[in-house]
Amino acid sequence: MKNLLFVLAVLLPISLFGQVGQIQGKVVDNSTKQPVVGALIVLNDASKTRSDLDGKYNFKDLPYGTYSMKIIMLSFDTMKVELTLDQPS
Repeated sequence: MKNLLFVLAVLLPISLFGQVGQIQGKVVDNSTKQPVVGALIVLNDASKTRSDLDGKYNFKDLPYGTYSMKIIMLSFDTMKVELTLDQPS
């Protein structure tokens, strides 16, 4: 595979409803630091989205808990990340 992907994942608790949060981030090429457009981001083998023109992605209205995220793009190594979305204290 060409290069490893670098993923910046930001876990944001949202206290408006008290029961959900979001995961957002950016996918970039580790060697060039350029955004990766169209990368497939899969959360818990169920929810899916693609990175936009800036390499950004967002999953909203997620229950608090632990998530397994995969980032898949042709000619790149697949990246797997474990994330925990905690309730605000």
